Amino acid sequence: MPVFQRILERANRTFDSEHVAQVDPGLLLLTDALTPQTLSQCATQLGIAVSPAEAAVIDKCPISIQAAIIAVTRSAVVRSRQGAVIPVTFCWFAAYDFELQVFEARPGPDSWGGITIALRSPYP
Repeated sequence: MPVFQRILERANRTFDSEHVAQVDPGLLLLTDALTPQTLSQCATQLGIAVSPAEAAVIDKCPISIQAAIIAVTRSAVVRSRQGAVIPVTFCWFAAYDFELQVFEARPGPDSWGGITIALRSPYP
């Protein structure tokens, strides 16, 4: 869905090397009390999903993929707030079904390292 490109552009700004440590990890919880939090709720609170239509597109992702994205981004935020810089880069591809790939490059003398989240979803 091309709308993912707009959403993920905002996500890339939110989780880039200059901003990832500024994200409140409390906004990236899998649950709030007894109610599971969805990825669209996280994205809306972070200003990544800016309309109900964008939140609805995110909600089409399977719950397991939503939970994985929340967990990976929370891990990057927490580690970045502890002193490491772990930027997260998102990309989207059209696909037959929903898929998720996560890649993490270890830091080295010339690089922070970082995480790439590749999301694939059906093209409408």
